Amino acid sequence: MVCYEILTGKVPFDDGGKLKDLHKRLLRGERPILPSSCPPYLASYVERCWHTNPEKRPSFAQISRTLRHLKGILLKSASPSCSLMEDKFEQTLAGSDWVFAAKNGFTTKSMTITIEMSWYNELESKLRERIEAAAKIKQFRFTDLVSKVLGRFRGSSDKGLKQEEYVMIPDSVKCCPLRIFPYEELHQATDGFSTNNRIECGRVFKGTLVDGQVVAVKDFTDLSMSEFLTELEVSGSGRHPNLVPNLGFCYEEGNFLLVHKFMPGGALSNYLRPDGVTQLTWAQKYKIVCGLTSALSFLHNDCSPPVVHRDVKPSNIFLDDNQEACLTDFGIARPLFGGEADVTAIMGSFGYVAPEYVTSGTLALEADVYSFGVVVLELLCGRRVIDRNEEIPYIVEYAWRLHQQERLLDATRENIGREGHHYDEEELRCLLHLGLACTSHPEDRPAMRRVVQVMSKEVEAPIPPHFWRIWDKVQEEETASTSEE
Repeated sequence: MVCYEILTGKVPFDDGGKLKDLHKRLLRGERPILPSSCPPYLASYVERCWHTNPEKRPSFAQISRTLRHLKGILLKSASPSCSLMEDKFEQTLAGSDWVFAAKNGFTTKSMTITIEMSWYNELESKLRERIEAAAKIKQFRFTDLVSKVLGRFRGSSDKGLKQEEYVMIPDSVKCCPLRIFPYEELHQATDGFSTNNRIECGRVFKGTLVDGQVVAVKDFTDLSMSEFLTELEVSGSGRHPNLVPNLGFCYEEGNFLLVHKFMPGGALSNYLRPDGVTQLTWAQKYKIVCGLTSALSFLHNDCSPPVVHRDVKPSNIFLDDNQEACLTDFGIARPLFGGEADVTAIMGSFGYVAPEYVTSGTLALEADVYSFGVVVLELLCGRRVIDRNEEIPYIVEYAWRLHQQERLLDATRENIGREGHHYDEEELRCLLHLGLACTSHPEDRPAMRRVVQVMSKEVEAPIPPHFWRIWDKVQEEETASTSEE
């Protein structure tokens, strides 16, 4: 699809159709039409990449070898009057050399060929436009980007801190003061970012400030600048008891750091053991789900515009000293204008990403609801999201299979019984129904505001259907296209 866009300068199926229906057209066997100027040899490889059977698609090694050999590209795009023996054209050119050689005549030991370069000129022009556009974006200084995100300075009522040490997110977003930390202070707090202070979630370090406050410092220096700015804006856009508090940031000397409150309980993923036995009581599990529900409802309903987290999973849920669940890691979060957004890259964690988001590229709040449902099923079923040692590896499919057989409740009771904890039968049924409803078809998933009402026992939990219809239409079309083939 990327080759098609480069060759034509258009999106696939530029006929007024919706991007979210692209996967359905592909499953029906429809394919974009390549330009007639595209060399047949290259066109055949592009068409092979579109094959409905993944096993029949060429590997990147095969594609690379093909594109590097000019005998398969240049001869087919040259003047029809130009003919050569294949064994005279074995030299391989790498990088941009093939464009230069084709423009100026390619010389072998026996002859010189002059190539008509109309198609290559067009391709090179499109590539140059994209490179120049990317270069302009990179020319923005980081401080300019930060100033756009952070807005104007304001004071703070806290004594002992200077006015210039605080900064505010723009008024369009609910906000709270963020402290600008000197790099040297964070360097000392983390003992020079010692590996002994590294927290389990990657480039995050435990530190102690001069006033004795324990913090978690996340280093974005070698990561995406966009992730730093996104997390800075979203995590600083408002205070909520179930979001890990953002205390401030640092951007100096080429170092980009965020400072969060330290969560002594660690990540929820640490409590999910492979054998299914957790160290959490039933009351703690229910409290964790309540906290996660409240956090997502805040992002979806109380932020303007609404924010979709896109990476809800146990390793991004931390517990404070009261075992209260706090959501963190907003690096790939996305504000939604108009309820949904079409994205060009699918981001998230395998097993937690909503199926319709993967297939259509349309991001909506329901994607977070699905991820929330997966986490709930993990807590109840005592299984990781993907377990290759099981007959049914994926926990969502496993839960729905047992639900269809009316065995899910008994299986969950058995798992909790192995943990030796007392549980509330009605709360167990409630969470099971929520886990299934939130991983059902997008149209059947409850909004997080309603989930909050369910968890507070204001309303009944939705009753999930006895069938799993997430992939119903997609599977029908895939079956139809396979039979036609």
